[in-house]
Amino acid sequence: MYTLPKMIWANQHLTDRMAKLEVVLPVASFVIYCLTGERVSDPSLASRTMMLDINKLRWSSELLSEAGIKERVMPRIGEIGEIAGL
Repeated sequence: MYTLPKMIWANQHLTDRMAKLEVVLPVASFVIYCLTGERVSDPSLASRTMMLDINKLRWSSELLSEAGIKERVMPRIGEIGEIAGL
């Protein structure tokens, strides 16, 4: 929860590890990934990261940049109730 400030801190203090970052997943998205192999998040979970543009329902490039995160490491935003892994 509230991933943005944590990622900003990590980018400032753990730069070597952040350079190797492959994926950022909210906890429920991690469970979905373990069960299906799909990196997906619904808008309600994604909004808790503080990096979602809630008007466009996509990752905010401005906020991702602030956190030092590439959009490619973020999960796809799916629809609520969508079946993952098909």
